[in-house]
Amino acid sequence: MNSSIINILELLKSAKRLNSLGFSSGYNFDKKKAADYFQELIQNVHPTAPIFGGIIILEASQDRTEYKVIDGIQRLTTISLLLSVLCTSVNGASEKNDDAKHKIFSRYLSQNDVVKLQLRGKEKNIYLKIIRGENLPTVETQSNLFKTYEFFIAQLLENKISAMKLFTIISRIQFMVVFTEPEKVSARVLYQSLNQDKVDLSQINLITNFIAQECADSCKTWDLILGNFKNLGLLALTQDFVKNFLTIQENGQIPAESEIYSGFRSYFVKISVYQEPQQIMSYIRKYSDFYLKIIQSDFEDPEIQSQIMTINENDGEDSYPYLMEVLDDFENNLIDREVFLNILSEINSFIHKRNEGSQHSSIVSFASLSSELNKMLALKELKPEIPEEDKLTINEINHFSTFEVQ
Repeated sequence: MNSSIINILELLKSAKRLNSLGFSSGYNFDKKKAADYFQELIQNVHPTAPIFGGIIILEASQDRTEYKVIDGIQRLTTISLLLSVLCTSVNGASEKNDDAKHKIFSRYLSQNDVVKLQLRGKEKNIYLKIIRGENLPTVETQSNLFKTYEFFIAQLLENKISAMKLFTIISRIQFMVVFTEPEKVSARVLYQSLNQDKVDLSQINLITNFIAQECADSCKTWDLILGNFKNLGLLALTQDFVKNFLTIQENGQIPAESEIYSGFRSYFVKISVYQEPQQIMSYIRKYSDFYLKIIQSDFEDPEIQSQIMTINENDGEDSYPYLMEVLDDFENNLIDREVFLNILSEINSFIHKRNEGSQHSSIVSFASLSSELNKMLALKELKPEIPEEDKLTINEINHFSTFEVQ
C-alpha cells in the first residue's frame, strides 16, 4: 500500500472511472447530515487553507486511470453531487457560465460522455440522471441521492453563495488517498475490517461478494434465496435470517449486527472441509424457506398457523432459530404433528410469561429459551405414543443447537 494527500479535483480529473464495489448499504445522507456537511464547508472561511475530508481507499488499475472504491464512496458521491449542483446553478446564465459548466462536467464528472463515478443498483441510474440533468420519476425523487442534491441547491440559494465561491471551497478539499494492491489484500476483507462498527454496513452485500469470489457455482442458489425475499417484499429481512441461521450454528450465540458477514464466512469455511459449497448453500436455502414460512405464518394446518401467528404477534423473534430447527424435524417426520403443536404451545406460554414479567429477565436469549424448551420436550406427555423399538431418544429429537455433518 502507498498513500498520498490528494486534492479531490485532482483525483476526479485524473480518474477515468471510479467504480463502487457495492459493499456499503447505499448512500445514507439524510437532510440533517447534508445540512451539517454543507455548513461545515461554508464555515471554512479561510480563502486558501486546505479542508481535510478524510480517507479514501482505492484499488488502482495498472495504468492508474480506473479505480475500485474500497472505502469512501459516500464522500466521493457527495462531492460529485456538489459539482453537479454547480453545473445546475450556472446552466444557461451566460455563455461564460455555460463554458464553466462544460469544463466542470467534462473534467470532474465524466470522461468522453461516460459518467466517472459508477454506483451500484438503483442508485446508479438515479445518480446518472442527476448528473446528466434528466427528470426523475416521483419514486426516485424520494431517494437520499436526489434529496441531498435538492437540499444543496436550496442551500446555495438561501445562503446566497456564488458558484465561484462554492467551486473555490470544493477545490480546497483534500483526502488521504490510500492505494492498495489487489493481490495482497482482498478489497472485501479490507472494507469489512475498516467498517465493522458502521451502522450502515451491508453485511448481505459482503456475503454476496464472498460467495461470488469463493464459490461462484453457488451464486445461483444464493440469488434464489435473495430473490425469494425480494419477491415477497422482505429483502430487508435477509440479514435477520442469516443472523438467525448463524445463531443455530453457534449453539445459540447470537452474532452482532456488524459480525454477520464474518460469522457467515467462518461457518462456510469450517463446513466446506466436509461438504461441497453447493451442499452448504442448499442447506442454507432450506432454512431460508423455513424462515419465510415462519415470519409469514404460512402453514396449511390451521392449528399450526394459529400458534405461529401468536408467536409472531407476541414478539417471539428470538425463538426463530429454535423454530427453524423444530420445523426441519417436523418436515422430516422426526417429530409428529402432536409434538410440534405441543412445542409451539409451550413456546407461546413461555413468551407470554416473559411479556407479563413472570420471568426473571425481560429479555430471554435464544440459549435460555431453548434450554427451557428442552426441559419441556423431556416431559412424557410431549412424546408421541409409538412402539418402544421405534422411539427416538431426546438427543435424536432435540439436535436443535448443534450442526452435525452427515
